[in-house]
Amino acid sequence: MASVLRRVLAGWLVWCMFGSAVTPVWAQAAAADPAVAEAAQPAAADEAAKKPPVESPLVVEPETPEATFEAIVLMVDLVRPEVAKLYLEKFMETDPPDDLLLAIREKYGPGVFLKLSNIKELQPLSIELLKRNNAAFTRFARDPARLDALLKDLVSGTGAQRTTAQFQMQSAGVNVVPALISALGNPAYAESQNTLVEMLAIIRDGAVPPLEAALVAPDSRVRLAAIQALGLIRNSHAIPHLLRYAGQTEPSEEKASASKAIAHILGNPSITAADSSGVATRLLQQARDYFNSKIEYTLDTDKLVTVWSWSDQLGTVQERRVPPAEAALTDGLFFAKAALEVAPERLDVQTSYLTMLLTQEATLTGFGRPLKAGPGTVHDLAASLGADVVFRSLDEALTSRHTAAAVAALQILSKIGTVQQVRSVSTKQSSLQRALNYPNRRVQFAAVQTIIALDPTTRYPGTERIVAVLGKALTQAEATQPRGLVLDSVVERGQSLTGFLRTMGYEPILVRTGKEGFKTAATEQEVDLVLIDANIQRWALSETVANFKADPRTTDLPIVIYGTALSERNIRVQTQQYRNVFFIQEPAAAEDLREQTARLLAEQAEAPLSPEERSEKAIIAAELLSFLTSGQRRSLYNLTPVEPQLLTAVENTQLATWLLPVVGALPTSQAQIRIASLVGDEVTPMEVKVIAARELTRHVRQHGLRIAREQVQALHQVWDQSSNGPLHAELSSLMGLLKPNSALIGERLRSAPVNQAPTPGPAAKP
Repeated sequence: MASVLRRVLAGWLVWCMFGSAVTPVWAQAAAADPAVAEAAQPAAADEAAKKPPVESPLVVEPETPEATFEAIVLMVDLVRPEVAKLYLEKFMETDPPDDLLLAIREKYGPGVFLKLSNIKELQPLSIELLKRNNAAFTRFARDPARLDALLKDLVSGTGAQRTTAQFQMQSAGVNVVPALISALGNPAYAESQNTLVEMLAIIRDGAVPPLEAALVAPDSRVRLAAIQALGLIRNSHAIPHLLRYAGQTEPSEEKASASKAIAHILGNPSITAADSSGVATRLLQQARDYFNSKIEYTLDTDKLVTVWSWSDQLGTVQERRVPPAEAALTDGLFFAKAALEVAPERLDVQTSYLTMLLTQEATLTGFGRPLKAGPGTVHDLAASLGADVVFRSLDEALTSRHTAAAVAALQILSKIGTVQQVRSVSTKQSSLQRALNYPNRRVQFAAVQTIIALDPTTRYPGTERIVAVLGKALTQAEATQPRGLVLDSVVERGQSLTGFLRTMGYEPILVRTGKEGFKTAATEQEVDLVLIDANIQRWALSETVANFKADPRTTDLPIVIYGTALSERNIRVQTQQYRNVFFIQEPAAAEDLREQTARLLAEQAEAPLSPEERSEKAIIAAELLSFLTSGQRRSLYNLTPVEPQLLTAVENTQLATWLLPVVGALPTSQAQIRIASLVGDEVTPMEVKVIAARELTRHVRQHGLRIAREQVQALHQVWDQSSNGPLHAELSSLMGLLKPNSALIGERLRSAPVNQAPTPGPAAKP
């Protein structure tokens, strides 16, 4: 080390004297003799590549990975990050093995890797080095053979062995906690429980999360030991976990031990189990705080959170790296289950626990997918609880904005709900009606499916919304991209914005007024993103945004207002007053728009529908609309407001089978014209033609002939030339409805084939 320091000091002196003005030798030669320079450059370049960077203050370059890492640390201490980066690159090129990383950790301490990772000039290599070191140490600390030896030395070794084992376990920290917890349930260590608990307490705060997870171990010895260790560590974070046992109504060893642990953590030995009133309420509040993301996590460099859970298979705890949302749900479920154990008959506890279970199941299944059913599934559990419990869960999910749970609850209510739940109770709006107007398309659509499944026979609040939601879903049948809507009164600028959206993968729509933009988003199309020029006309910006946010069909759409820096101050009131309203500088290119909107779009609660989801929604919507036109429902639901969507969607052969009866129920000329066009179109599949001919006949019979003479003649030609039996039969009925005159009747009769009389056979014998 002394020799290294001498080299460093010598180099530092040289650098201070000459600084960065040192010029390579071959460059001097080139300056003196240009003729020599050209021949000298390749060899000089090779030689320069072998030399240390001129910026380095070291006279002698490090030749080993260990010396290279020492140089990195020194350059950081000398505030020369640009040189440290060069040595870091050289060090990482050696692909340092685990034993080298562990030796460096032992020499410099684990903090050196974290220190390097936080230096911006050294990233991302320094972050990669930190990850590799952590992985190496984890593999080392969790090596089963090594852990087994440490455990044996800890409980039965000599004094020196026990001291060494204790020191190494303390250094390994949380990495050895699963092994210690496993030993708590191992009969071989039954006589060493106190030693193991003391070791866990020595590890201190790092042992708290896995010990909290061990509180649900099936072995009471493990649970008791975990309670005792948490009490000795005295970390207040463990108190809500300990309340799970301190709040039990029946006396038990765990109850007494948890009460004692809480008293020790709080430093108040007078606290007893009798003081634990309202435990269920505290646990439930803790569960809801996690579930509703009111408790912030400390994120690691990978933006993930470490969560611990009990594993029956391993017989100890295990850790997982998950996103914050998943961690919040995991912790919420833990405390909700604890509250349920303390107060199993409380309705609010039952409701919250079910809501969290539904959220977890729906998240695993995937948005828009039916919940898995069968023994042991959340679906079957929830269905068995009855409609009232699931209805309360729906209400809580809507209030707390957990859309996955709301969709799952609606799926179950479609099977066990009642018609009474569709209607308002006194002045309070039904949760099904709330779901119908909820600012999330998936929730709205699930609410429509549920209400139709319950099949009300009389009008109810929201009848019109049913048809509107289904009509908008029809427009998604062939969409393969999310839709973007641009509102700009200047056509040229608006066309530029639509081009940017198309580059970003959106299907863009351009309108010139605020009023037209609102109408498009509310009634005609399903939209994923709205861009509005700050100077939009007819309506002005404030009126346009207010209308978008006041209507349940558009209230949660992300709205991006674009303009100049001068207009940002005037727009600030819009972004502060409404949710999901943002301002950006008018973008100059697609990449500019992408960069300015990336963060806000990533934070949206509702991801755009996938192409498969869009197509599936359209098919279901067509089926449901067909159902609404049957029987008495035809008088209950007015389909006229969605006629434009129906007339467009019926041309989709995937939907036509379901939609033709729906279009046939519309008493308009446009409906009859569209049906007739399908019959006469050569590209229409034959099975669709047959249904269209049948519906056309019904429409003409009910509403009279509404099509032009040219279209009638085309239909007559199709009938006359058709060799398909079902189609010819349906069109024959239509021809009869057109009331042919006497001449035409006679012509048709004359053209009918006449069978010859049969030849008489031999006379029968008497």
